[in-house]
Amino acid sequence: MITRMRPLGCLLAAAGALTLLLGGISEPRAQFLPVYTSPIDITGLKVQLRLFAPDRETGQPVSVPLPGGLFGPKMSQFFSAPLVTQFDQFWNAKDPSTGMTPREKACDGPDGIKQQVIKQTAMRGPSYSAYNISCDLAASGQMLVKQYGSTLILAYLLTNNTVSFASTSPQTCSPEKGSIFCPNNPRFTIHFATEIVTVVRTPGLCQLIAENGTVYVVAASFDFQNASAEFAHFFFSGQGFVAAEAAITSTVQPQPLPIDDAFNELRTGDACTGKTPGASSILAAFGDLETEIDLRQGIILRASHVGIAAPSLSVPVLNPPRSFTRPMISTTQPLVRAGDTVQLNGQHFPQNTNLATALPVSLQHEGLSCFGGATALEWGRVGGPLAMQSLPGDANGGCVGDYDATNLTPNTAYQFRARDCDLMTCSPWSVMLHVLTAKTDATNDEVVLTLDGGTPLGKVSVNAQGKFQTPITIPLGTSANTHTIHAVIRDAKADAIIQVTVPGSEASIMMVGELNGEMGCPNHAISSTRTDDTFMLFGAGFPAGTVAINLDTPTGAMLGTATVRANGTICQQMQSPPARDAGAHTLVAVQAGAVLAQVAVTFVLPNVVR
Repeated sequence: MITRMRPLGCLLAAAGALTLLLGGISEPRAQFLPVYTSPIDITGLKVQLRLFAPDRETGQPVSVPLPGGLFGPKMSQFFSAPLVTQFDQFWNAKDPSTGMTPREKACDGPDGIKQQVIKQTAMRGPSYSAYNISCDLAASGQMLVKQYGSTLILAYLLTNNTVSFASTSPQTCSPEKGSIFCPNNPRFTIHFATEIVTVVRTPGLCQLIAENGTVYVVAASFDFQNASAEFAHFFFSGQGFVAAEAAITSTVQPQPLPIDDAFNELRTGDACTGKTPGASSILAAFGDLETEIDLRQGIILRASHVGIAAPSLSVPVLNPPRSFTRPMISTTQPLVRAGDTVQLNGQHFPQNTNLATALPVSLQHEGLSCFGGATALEWGRVGGPLAMQSLPGDANGGCVGDYDATNLTPNTAYQFRARDCDLMTCSPWSVMLHVLTAKTDATNDEVVLTLDGGTPLGKVSVNAQGKFQTPITIPLGTSANTHTIHAVIRDAKADAIIQVTVPGSEASIMMVGELNGEMGCPNHAISSTRTDDTFMLFGAGFPAGTVAINLDTPTGAMLGTATVRANGTICQQMQSPPARDAGAHTLVAVQAGAVLAQVAVTFVLPNVVR
């Protein structure tokens, strides 16, 4: 039923035409019960956006305010003014490039009604030409809407339009005051209503789209003073006034209608394209959009918050994920003198938290963000009161990922629960997590270092990436031999082999290889490498100066040189011999013409994958 109808002669006929017109538009099959309405007059009414979100405590849907800054100026104007007002402004707004309004252009433009009447009159034959053409198009209109599920068909209805013109013809010869021998040229007045119809699709806030307007002229009537009705038949197509329909179509099609101009601003804006993550998450949260027509309030876009899933909590260090990467340690050189200091590096170690007095709680979140909100964390001793911690989201709306509960009592049960909140609502509370702190252990939060499992070398903390770097001193008096460095934190252990020499030992050299993640000079002795390649050479016990590395003899092919460091070591990349020299060889270290060290090695041909 059409409400708020105006007592205008053409409105009922135009509305009836709209009913017939819209009845032929089909809506794609939807996965919900579709809504169908007859054309409804919503002149003076707005499009309203209403947001609903679960209540923070009860979970029942409640109305919530629209956050500021989500929409640009066009979209804000779209919601603030009645639709018909926006179309009236569009119809009467002057185009700076032409100096004409669409209403004026529809009459007087290059493809306007006047030119269309001239063109279509001339098509009657060489004796026909139109002149004294005048237009009077309505300056304001009415808005009709018809609903098919989530699709709206909107019609901007302009009634009481008239076009008058005169025409020459083979049967007449006088423009006025004719006689029986020279009848007056015919003069016509056409009354008609115009509809600019656009299809609006509303699957979601960031998918709002309005198609280009289609122009229909309806309820046309032809008043003629002194000519036959054949002219009327020529200018009409059904109930339409062909000249006006073509003219208004050429006027409105090149420019966006007010509806999609606003929708396009939203679709291409930062909030819908993800350039403003927080605002984007809010629009994504209101992903359930329904459209309804209220006879008193207009078109209602009802956006419902899809809800937030409860976070999940854990203490990862109590149940570390299974991994094929074991903790490992390495020194920055493979050989060191007793009494000297060398750097020890570790990686893949668990976080150094004393689980007797602290618990690192991890929070996992699903889907939506904490834009404008926070994660609420409640925790305390089991059986005691719970303290509330508010953990704000970051600037991009990301929820906090972890929280360190500190100053805890050893060997005591604690409980934790959390919920996520954005600007509008909160998730349900998570399942309560119960955790028992460890017994007191003064070493539980540091890696303990020892030599051969007995001699203390110190303690070191692990960083957030599971790594550490620390200097260790090999005790003076340690025997010249192979020794093992042990690193232990809770149930994580790692070992590294190191060769120890005593002060005054002879110089020595060795090929060394490096494992992934190690630092310094590679500390793994190797005895062979490929020809036509490079390799690392380590040496110790050299006096200051430059050491040359030759092949097989002091005067053999030189593979490279190295400068002795302050601690008497060298670590330098050398060049392997060519493929023709593959086989067993001796590396000879020569300094100041004297051979100070040598080592047997093998150079092999590279493996070729076929």
